[in-house]
Amino acid sequence: MVLTIVQWFCAFSYGFVLPLDTVLNKTVALSGNQIFSIDQDVIFKFGSADYVIKENWLIEGDKNLKLVATGQGPLKDLFRLVVIYNSKSKTVMFGKNKHSELVLSDFFERYLSIRSIDSFKNYLKWLSIAPLMRLSRADGSTAFAIGEPSDPDIGKPQLWIDQDTFQIRKLRFLSEAEVSFEDYAVYGKKISIPRTKKVSWGDHSILIKVRNVSTKTGASLSSFYPQTLNQPSEDLLASKGGIGLVIQDFYKRFR
Repeated sequence: MVLTIVQWFCAFSYGFVLPLDTVLNKTVALSGNQIFSIDQDVIFKFGSADYVIKENWLIEGDKNLKLVATGQGPLKDLFRLVVIYNSKSKTVMFGKNKHSELVLSDFFERYLSIRSIDSFKNYLKWLSIAPLMRLSRADGSTAFAIGEPSDPDIGKPQLWIDQDTFQIRKLRFLSEAEVSFEDYAVYGKKISIPRTKKVSWGDHSILIKVRNVSTKTGASLSSFYPQTLNQPSEDLLASKGGIGLVIQDFYKRFR
């Protein structure tokens, strides 16, 4: 009896586990309802050098996004990627030919812009994240952990949402790649954006730093139509050896 009371008190002091729908409802409320753009630097460390890809994202929600990524410094003129994302497909143009393919589940940018509970649940299922709730820790903060707890040798796919702010803190994929989201700021009509993202997979890790967020884009839904894509992509990173391969791997898996 005494043990039961102690366990209850510890659970009370640590916090209650809210229902999944309640947590997801509060999280989707942070993604706004307007088109916005993000300028950010993707920073790859290789030896003592930093290699930077500048990205511009145009985002209407989790279904419609557009990316323009360009190499900087020693990567200038070696890499340019323009992608239009529609639901589970993405379209890229090389030369004069457009190519569409399925988006991989490790494409994490869309998960910050989910605007309905039903969509969120569909993504959890797609990511093989079980609809199980518990309290856990993510980067020092108490969080609602969604998914099955990991085994000692296997990091199972999970999503961590901050207990107080309901912002996404961490995401682990079935591939065991992980993304953490830090230093949130609010823009426009309750659009909550992490200004720092850390991505790790295999032996690699990269840092993403947001430089600017704008809610005045002048864009419309037609900006995300694949038929409007008229900017070709170019990838000459093979000439950069090891760092070129890492960058190519990142853009293949996570973009």
